Amino acid sequence: MYQVGLDERASLLAYHLEQAGEDVKAAQQNVRAAIWVGANDPSQALRSWKKVHELLRKATRSTEINYLRMMASGQIVNFGLHEGMSSDEAQTYFEEATALAVDLNDTRANARIHAARCAKKMSASV
Repeated sequence: MYQVGLDERASLLAYHLEQAGEDVKAAQQNVRAAIWVGANDPSQALRSWKKVHELLRKATRSTEINYLRMMASGQIVNFGLHEGMSSDEAQTYFEEATALAVDLNDTRANARIHAARCAKKMSASV
C-alpha cells in the first residue's frame, strides 16, 4: 500500500517502533532514515545515526547488532566531524567502529572508517 516513500517515512516508523519497545526494529528504520537524509541534511543524518547507536546500546550482541553498531559509530564520525563534533568525541566513536569492524572481520569497513577519518583530518588542516 505505502511502498512509495518508505524511506521518507522511516523516521516516523522508527519513532513508533521505539515507543512500542521494539528498539532493534526502530534502529533499523533509523538507519534507513539516516541513509535517505544523509546527502541533503548532514545534521539530521547525524541525529539519526546517534539514535541508532543509542537504541542498540542495550541490545543483545549478535553479528547483525554489531554490524549496525559499527555502521552507526562510523557514520557518527563521518557526519560528526563535518558538523563540528570535537575530536575527542569523534575518537570514542572511531575506536568503537574500528573495534567492531575487526571483531566482524570486515576489513573493507575498517578501511573505509579509517579513510573517512583521515579525509576529515586532512580537510580540517587545509
